[in-house]
Formats: sequence, structure tokens, C-alpha cells
Amino acid sequence: MKRKGNEVGLRLFAKFTVEGILQDPQYQGMNSNLDVVELFSGSETLTKASRHAGWRTAPFDILRNPREDLTTEAGFLIALALVMRLRKGGLLWMGVKCSSWTFPNSSNCQRKQGAVDGNLSYQPVLDGNLMADVAAFFMILCIDRGVECVVENPSGSQLFTYLRRYLRQHTLFAQVCHRCAYDSAPFPRIGPKPYKFLATGTWIRGVNRKCQCPEPMEGNQQKHVKCMEKNEVGSTSGTPAMAESAAYPKELADHILKAWCPGVQVPISNSGIQAKKQSRRSGTQRSSDSSGAWGSDAEPVTKKTSKTAKAGVQNFSQSFGPMTRETKTRKGSGGSSGAWSSDGDRCKKSVMMRGKQTGSSESDSGGAWSD
Repeated sequence: MKRKGNEVGLRLFAKFTVEGILQDPQYQGMNSNLDVVELFSGSETLTKASRHAGWRTAPFDILRNPREDLTTEAGFLIALALVMRLRKGGLLWMGVKCSSWTFPNSSNCQRKQGAVDGNLSYQPVLDGNLMADVAAFFMILCIDRGVECVVENPSGSQLFTYLRRYLRQHTLFAQVCHRCAYDSAPFPRIGPKPYKFLATGTWIRGVNRKCQCPEPMEGNQQKHVKCMEKNEVGSTSGTPAMAESAAYPKELADHILKAWCPGVQVPISNSGIQAKKQSRRSGTQRSSDSSGAWGSDAEPVTKKTSKTAKAGVQNFSQSFGPMTRETKTRKGSGGSSGAWSSDGDRCKKSVMMRGKQTGSSESDSGGAWSD
């Protein structure tokens, strides 16, 4: 496959290229047995939500295992194996470490417009650049394999400017949401804490809640718990809430999964989970899904559906709107398949179309690459 733009210059650890990985027999024969992979998983909120929903999920983070370090070749290879095990239509989520890309440490990192590479004599900047290169590498790999991919960082992060050099030739979509809108903590909440998502599919636009926190009733109260504050000499530093704000609220993780696969990710009940497990034990066949993840409509597949699972779909439709599931494989359709599958199920949702889109787009902020 002919590469676009300067993607050909993306070579990791002086040896690994996207083309080389795609042509490597070691990875071509790898079993695609994962639905969700969360790199930089941290508190693993998305991982836990995915597993609770019945998805086959793998986390990856240096905090859970020192070997899972993306600044080393060994750590990169562990992550690469996980990414290559993702099925078509699966989800790779990367909440890239933001400490060198955002304001709190900007005096040391020295990233700015026109010099986003930052202070190359400062180790956190070198590590941040390498982790960003890895994120771009994996996103390009996912695009070529028909896997959904999302990079997350704070909305003011310089990371998105940096990624532009590798990804600007691709059709990507961005969305901003506020952490406090998904938080169940009492008021005042940490916030608004805007997360920005850069994704391969328009489904990310469904993760769009904005702050609706009430104004304080008394003048000495604050609307939000602040993540940053100034000290007596005017210097700005992080508060204890900053570290907590990096963890996604559980409802945000659930909302992400519902947006990614709206027809199967019900407000999941135990019966729905048991139905999925029973389906696996009974030897239900998975779809081969040979056409990728770029179309607007689901590619129908052959799958037996239990009465319990059907009831779950009906409950979902009542709560979140209609969806369509078909049970016979359509041949010669000519269209690309949608990206909404779970164990062979695909959900028809025309608004999630990517294949006919051109250019990049971001809700509320004027383009996927806006800063």
C-alpha cells in the first residue's frame, strides 16, 4: 500500500514501520481475539467497563507492569501484539500521557506554536515525543486494518498539533466533552475538565456532554473543584484534584462504549451478559468481516440470537433510539462495513458514516486539528 504524505518517515526504534508490520508473517497470522485495547490505561475505567459489558479487553500501562513502557522497544512490542490482536471494527483507546503537552510544566517543556517538539534536552519531552510517535503509528496501523482508534488528551494539549505531521492526510474526527458532565460526585465537582478525542470515526461525536453544574448558591462557594491554582508568589501549580481528573468517570466510559457500538452496548443487564457468554459457549460463529470499517451501514452477518439478547436490543431501542440487526450475510453489497460489531453483531446506524466524508471535522471547535 502506498503511504500518504510523510507517514513514510514514521520509523520507531530505527526499525519498525507500518508497512513492515503489515507485511510481517508473524503478525499476519495473529489471532484477532480482542474487542478493546486500552493503552495508557491508568485507573482502567474503560477497561473495567468493557469487561463488565462482556467485551474481550486488554489494558496496558507502566503503572500496572513496569514492562509496559512505551518508551522502550520491549514495551512497544508488547503493545503492538495487543493492537494486532484487535478484530476489525474493534477499538483501540489511547489516553496518551499529557504531562509534557499541557500548561502545568510548559516552562520546562517549552512547547509552543512553531516549536511543538519542545525542549529536546529535557527527558520528559523526549519521552512525550516518543509516546506521541507510537500513538500516531498505532492509529495509522488501525486505519489500515479497519480498527477504530481514539487518542485522548486535554483540549488545550499541544499533542494534537504534534500528531498533525503524521495524520493530517487522513479523515479524522474530533470531539470535546466535559468530565464534570459524566461525574456522579456531589457538587462541586472536578471540572469542567475538557477532554478532547481524536478519532477515526464520527461515532465519537456522541460523546459530547458539556458542563451543566449549577452556579453556587453562596458567594464564597466555587462552581468546580479546581485542578490548577496560584500560590502566594503567583506561580501556577496542580492541586490534588489534577491527578484524580485524569481518571474517567464510570459513566463516561459507559457512554464511550455506547457510542462506539450503539446497538449492542445496552445499559447492560446481567441477563444480557449471560446471554452473550452462553452464545460463546454454544459455538456461535463470528463474522469474517472482510470489508473493513469505513462504511455507514452495518455489514450483516450470520449469528443466532437468543430471546434474552433480543429483549436486550428492544430495551436499548426504547432507551436510545432504533437500531437494525440482520441475520443473513449479504454478498456483493459493494459497500464497506460499519464499525459497530460485537462478537459478529453489527448495528446499522447511518449517521456514523465515514467512507463518504472528506476532510477533518470537530464538533464545537472548528476542525480536528484546531488547537
